[in-house]
Amino acid sequence: MMWRHIILAAVTLGVLLLPFLPALREWLHPSDVTPLSMQRNELNHLIFFADSFRARVKKLHENLDANLHDLHAADAVAVSSSAAELSVVEQKSDAQTACGAGVIRILERASHIVKFMHDAQLPENCSVNADIYAQCDLTVGAGAQLRACLAEGRIILKPRATVHRWIHATQIQVGGEVCITGRITAIEQITFAAPTVFERAGAPSLIFGESRNAVVPAPLPSTVAARQVIRGDGLLDKNAALSCDYVIRGDCRMTEKVSLDGSVKSYGNLHIDSGCCVSGSLVSKKNIVIDGDCAILGPLISFEDIVIGPNCRIGRPDAPTTLICNQLFIAPGCIVHGVITAQKNASFLTVEPTHAI
Repeated sequence: MMWRHIILAAVTLGVLLLPFLPALREWLHPSDVTPLSMQRNELNHLIFFADSFRARVKKLHENLDANLHDLHAADAVAVSSSAAELSVVEQKSDAQTACGAGVIRILERASHIVKFMHDAQLPENCSVNADIYAQCDLTVGAGAQLRACLAEGRIILKPRATVHRWIHATQIQVGGEVCITGRITAIEQITFAAPTVFERAGAPSLIFGESRNAVVPAPLPSTVAARQVIRGDGLLDKNAALSCDYVIRGDCRMTEKVSLDGSVKSYGNLHIDSGCCVSGSLVSKKNIVIDGDCAILGPLISFEDIVIGPNCRIGRPDAPTTLICNQLFIAPGCIVHGVITAQKNASFLTVEPTHAI
């Protein structure tokens, strides 16, 4: 009778282990060769704060008392307040003239919103505690500090300005030594001057310095059927299959001027030599280094840092992408179409960044 108990125990054990067989097989022989799927509409989520802020300002303004009163004769403005939440500034002076002392006092109020009905200019080194809504264009003086700002026109951030939460406009021009500790987004484009530090940025075109020499965008990928898994380090050169998705178990290097119609996922460091073109995504558990004059369709995802050399183009105007990493270093001449998210910070440098690898 003992053998019957042994058979019963073996069958029971087999039935219990059966659901774990696929996981055991994947653990022993991994087959994760498919590139990560990324949604290309991330920019819509980035401007959530701006859309909510716009709706709030509109509601507060509709409830304002229609009779405006002069704040201060020397300011040449008219201001109206509603429950100490919103002040509306009718700019009567030259748009190139910075706001007067009376308006500055309003801008210094915490938990307050200031709405400029016309073009406005904030003076140098001012500290703004209120949230700003600009109906037209806004120029932020050098060294000024903002909390949050939305402009329906263009925003110019002059050198050494600081944004603590978020900033959004149709177009934004960022001067050198600007620090954005929150997010910066635009409907059309953002141009950065070096050096600049930010955490999250999104626009159809993020332009870093003079971009006339930036390479053309990478082509859209074709239907790639082939996939290869390389155990250990991988070298992708002109002799490799160039219409293929790759999973590299170690470090990976793509040699100079290689055009890959596919994606690369590396378990180590990933290095793309100059002049390469990748019509897919680059994913790495470690660092990604992209030398100059490269075109990457994206997304770009690194568990550590990403370094991008000069005159590179990431994404396409008709196919915005996502760049995610711990820390980003980007050189002059680059264009990124889409969203950049750096967990620590993103640095636009005046010279070509040194490699992270």
